[in-house]
Parts: sequence; C-alpha cells; structure tokens
Amino acid sequence: MSRIFDFTPDTVYAIVRDTARAAGLGLLAPHDLRRTAARLMLQGGAGLDQIQKILGHASIQTTERYLGSQLELRAGRAATDLIVLPGRKVLG
Repeated sequence: MSRIFDFTPDTVYAIVRDTARAAGLGLLAPHDLRRTAARLMLQGGAGLDQIQKILGHASIQTTERYLGSQLELRAGRAATDLIVLPGRKVLG
C-alpha cells in the first residue's frame, strides 16, 4: 500500500493546532478529534464494540474509560440499553 502523505506526529499536531486556531476554535489537538469522533459514533447509535474496533482498543474496558465522561449506566436494563448520553431521555 503506497502512502500519499508521510507526516510525523509533530506535523499532524501542528496542522490540527494551526487550523483550529485559524478557525477560531482555540487549542485543539489530534486526540481531541479522535475523542469527538468516538463520542459522535456513540451518540449516533454505534455500539461500544464497534467503537472499540474502530479506535483499535484492545479491550472494551479501554473504550468505556475513553468515553467515560459521556456515559451514564442504568441498572436493570438490557446490555444494549445501558448507555445513555447526558441530556437524552431514557425510553421504557
């Protein structure tokens, strides 16, 4: 597989930082974009197992910790209904 770009991590960081600053977003790092993408996937209905695979986490626990500040667990629900994003109404 050929590579189109051969950026170092420092180059990627500088591109994201400078572009965010120019857009008036303040200080932003590549990892912020990764975390935002993961949270949007969760909000869009993706399962933790799907997000885990996309992010390349070795365990589901890592993904849970990664998204932890956005998760609210509800006891007594089916496993697929345990995750509720803050501000969203729980059905059922």
